[in-house]
Amino acid sequence: MKSAPAGLSALTDIAANLFALLLLVLILLLGARPGSPGSPATALSPIDVENDLVSVDRTPLGSEDLFDLLYERRQDSDSIRIDLLNQGIVVTSQGRTARLGLADDVTPRLARLIAPRKVSIGLYVFSPRFYRAVLAALEASGASWREMSVPQALKSSSVTSDHGWSDDFMGLVSRPSDRARFRHGLARLLQSGGDEAAARAFKAAGDQMQPSSTGDRIARWSRAALNAIVILGGLIFIIWVEFCRRRALSAATT
Repeated sequence: MKSAPAGLSALTDIAANLFALLLLVLILLLGARPGSPGSPATALSPIDVENDLVSVDRTPLGSEDLFDLLYERRQDSDSIRIDLLNQGIVVTSQGRTARLGLADDVTPRLARLIAPRKVSIGLYVFSPRFYRAVLAALEASGASWREMSVPQALKSSSVTSDHGWSDDFMGLVSRPSDRARFRHGLARLLQSGGDEAAARAFKAAGDQMQPSSTGDRIARWSRAALNAIVILGGLIFIIWVEFCRRRALSAATT
């Protein structure tokens, strides 16, 4: 009885190894996505007891309320926007920006900035350093406001940034857009920054209001079909090589 040709057996082994390597690469790519369980954890920063441990009881906002707060960050918005940064406070209203720092008496100055106008106020917390002073000013003025902790994906990566927001988000709020277009851009920024839970929440709220476009559905189906074709092609190739090997063995034994 003759054995199978050595070249065909080697080809079978190579095909099996290539397919196993393909599966390994796919698994590694999935595990390397930002925010995945396998991603290395960021280094923990030391806690400043005076500045970081500020406990305030607040009712959590829903995803739609958080979206409204971010939508009001647009340059053409009539609201008052207060950014709490580690290096100071930035108050934006009617196209004008005022900056308050350590040398300023925050409570009276902030009260003067918000007192003349009875509009919605958004508080965007990057750092709790000035939180209590701002809270005292808002409560003293009798104003109502909504607040949120800014997601990491929307923060600037530069420690010297004077506005706190990432360049991509600043570009998003500087362009005129309706709510649907802004929601799509915001979800894309959150996904690219690894904040996938928030991105899914904003996107799900938007999907309840409007169906996805035909182009988006075709793109998703195309990606799914391409992934299936790659895996199916590898399986078919291995089956074909194994079939050829068995046929060669059968021919050799007769």
